[in-house]
Amino acid sequence: MIKKSLKFIAFIFGLFITLTIAVTIVVKSMINPNDYIDELERSLSTQNVDITIEEDISWLSLPSFGLKLNNVSLKRGNELYSKINEITVRLNYLSLLNLPLSGLDGIQLNGLIREGSIVIQSQFSDVPLKVSNIDIAVDGFSKGLDDLKVKFFATLLDKFDIQGKMGLKIKSITGTSQTIKIPELELGIDLLKISGNLSLDFSESSFEGMLNINDFNLAAQLNKLRQFFPLLPIPSFKDKNALTNVSLVSNFSTNLNEYSEYLHEINIDNQKFKIEAETDINAGTMNNYIQGNALNIDKYVTEETENSPLGAVFASLLIPSYLWGQQSSSEIIIDKLVANDVVFSNLFIALENSPNRANLSSFSADLKDGGINGFGTLELDNSLNFELSAKTDNVSIASLLPISKTSNVNGKLFANMELRGSGYDIKSIRGSGSFVINDFEIPTIDMENEMCAILTPFTGLGHTMSLAEKTVLENLNGKIQLEKGNLFVRDLRTKLGNMDLKSRGELKVNNNFQFDVTVRNNTEFTSENGCKIPNIFINRDIPISCSGSLDQTFDVMNNCQLNPKIMETAIKGKALEKIYEKINPNIDLFKRIIN
Repeated sequence: MIKKSLKFIAFIFGLFITLTIAVTIVVKSMINPNDYIDELERSLSTQNVDITIEEDISWLSLPSFGLKLNNVSLKRGNELYSKINEITVRLNYLSLLNLPLSGLDGIQLNGLIREGSIVIQSQFSDVPLKVSNIDIAVDGFSKGLDDLKVKFFATLLDKFDIQGKMGLKIKSITGTSQTIKIPELELGIDLLKISGNLSLDFSESSFEGMLNINDFNLAAQLNKLRQFFPLLPIPSFKDKNALTNVSLVSNFSTNLNEYSEYLHEINIDNQKFKIEAETDINAGTMNNYIQGNALNIDKYVTEETENSPLGAVFASLLIPSYLWGQQSSSEIIIDKLVANDVVFSNLFIALENSPNRANLSSFSADLKDGGINGFGTLELDNSLNFELSAKTDNVSIASLLPISKTSNVNGKLFANMELRGSGYDIKSIRGSGSFVINDFEIPTIDMENEMCAILTPFTGLGHTMSLAEKTVLENLNGKIQLEKGNLFVRDLRTKLGNMDLKSRGELKVNNNFQFDVTVRNNTEFTSENGCKIPNIFINRDIPISCSGSLDQTFDVMNNCQLNPKIMETAIKGKALEKIYEKINPNIDLFKRIIN
């Protein structure tokens, strides 16, 4: 029984081979494919494409039956030029088994394009886009086009490999391809690997699907681009770990004529963001909702944004309106944001965007026990321009000033600011405002004690007082102005014990400061338990100049000096000789005061 079955199968297989050979011989003898070259060229010319087949089309003999074309070129004006070394179309013999069920519609072909190239000259770029070494294999090509397997490989700009594979289903309506489904997509562009699925309906202008990118080293890709294209403005981050781990899951349902929805989940260096967007073409609107768990701006500081990383953040807020070109709104919520070592929490930003412009209708953030809020406008033309109104409430200055790292400054800041700026550099920022600092305290410095040490040579009394090792000032009230990134304090007033303090000064971008302080005491003692004030300094302004850097611990003795002019008015004639003996033990200190 088994032998009979095997004989029958062998007979059927032999008959199949015989019929195939017979059909091949008949087809090759009856049809000359070169008779259709002119018709093929005419059909493509209607699309402004010139096709040239430089060699005759030839039949492929057994073991594969099909057609072969060599040296085929396509050209469309100066915009497109493509050359293909070899095109082959082969019959899939196994599909002949479907003939009894589906007739000729069941016949499948396998196509192969080898050693192709495309050069595209775009009006938007002076550099032509070149794709070479193109190899494309399409298996399962049939009249139904419902189960294609595609593999491809190419080289972009002679530098970057592109390779991938996908399943492809094309549904034809009235003879025109309308719907393409890609249930499985794997695409590699150099270091970038993309997977997912797509459904494209050209009749409805709608597209939906999912794309996934895992563990993409964007920094390495940028470095590679920089090597090949040194003139491209590619940023270089100071943090070597920046953008080394990027992943994306994107789900979208897009209709180019109506309503579209997008959901993106992005992970950038273990910082997770969720972006929901919806667009309505008919209404011309776009709404964005962005939520993130953390963002460390310092990690992405470049040479261009070193002085103002927030400038890059402001610029990025304009991206939706810039791309959309119509009205849009955005809400951004970030649980934790770090910028210039300042930590913001519960950051909220609301934007109303128009082309190249964003109205910052609201922004707020917490800084320790306090907060900041405000509003403003951002504009993007050839550079970034912004105007902001900001208010701080009960913000700990320990969270804002670099000096807090070394001297543990404490205090609560209440401020109102109007800021304007252009470009991305902090030196372009201008503005003005007023502020109040409550409960100002420097735990590690006793400024009153050091002031008494300065006055000792004039009092003739030994400085033996022992005060607490800290400075506590009454509320600091002041007005400030920003010019070219430098902070000018126009009028600062406070009180230390019985001493009234007034100051004007400047804090530069590099954290260097220079302040002129006027001290006035209306009583004999600096405070209730303080030291005695020389009579020549009672009810008199004592000018002191202080300078240094916020990056260093503030020390009155080392950072401040009496103005030499005070000596000319306070000490006249032989008064200096009379006190010389009293100040002799402190002669070094005295020299420092009057120099």
